[in-house]
Amino acid sequence: MRVTFDDTSIEFDPFERKYKIFLLCGEGGGEITALHNQLYEADYRIELSSSHPFRPHMTIATYDKSEDIEQVDVSDAGELPVYGRLRGLEIVKLANGQLTTLKTAPFLR
Repeated sequence: MRVTFDDTSIEFDPFERKYKIFLLCGEGGGEITALHNQLYEADYRIELSSSHPFRPHMTIATYDKSEDIEQVDVSDAGELPVYGRLRGLEIVKLANGQLTTLKTAPFLR
C-alpha cells in the first residue's frame, strides 16, 4: 500500500503517557483508517476509545516530558512529504505503559 506522510503533529499519548511526534498520513490514510476500523469492529471492539479518534500516522519520536519535546525542531526529521509503502501490520498490546507486539501480518501482494 502506497502512503504519503505530509504533515507533522506533536501530541500527548494518553495511553502510554508520553509525548510523541507524528508524521501524519495523507495518501493512503483512508485505507489505513478503514483497516483500523475493521480491526476494532471485530476482535478488538472493547479496546476502542471514542474519546481518542484514530489518525493514521507514523511515530518518529517519543519523550517522557513536554519540556523535552518542546526543544525538538520537527523539520530535522527531513523534508515533507515522505513517500513509502506499507508491507504489513503489527497488532500491539499496551500494558503497564509498554507496547508489546502480539502479531505481525504481512499484506498480501
